[in-house]
Amino acid sequence: MLEIMILTLIFMVLVHFLIKKKYNIVTTSFIYRHQTPTQKRVEWSLVGLFTILIIILAQFLPTIYLYAVLFAHLSIFSGYRSYMEYKHEREAKQYILNLYWSIGYFIIFLLILIFN
Repeated sequence: MLEIMILTLIFMVLVHFLIKKKYNIVTTSFIYRHQTPTQKRVEWSLVGLFTILIIILAQFLPTIYLYAVLFAHLSIFSGYRSYMEYKHEREAKQYILNLYWSIGYFIIFLLILIFN
């Protein structure tokens, strides 16, 4: 199962560079700039909720299901970011990459659920 996850992530990284090249998307730095203060609060709330959820579930579930929770969280997180970027900075086209990663994380989430 771990091999499938790693191969999927490698494939996603390669396609990420192809999408950046095709749509001429320029990323300036690794530091993310939020579009609105509300977005910042929602994202920090999601991170806090995820952290509490992982601490609680780590007591009861096997590790592979914690990976499923991680990829579900990343899918929701990237999807929300994509929506906010589409809504506020459509011309930058950064939302395309975030939507792509959101879909990719969701696929990995489904692969974990199907193969376990």
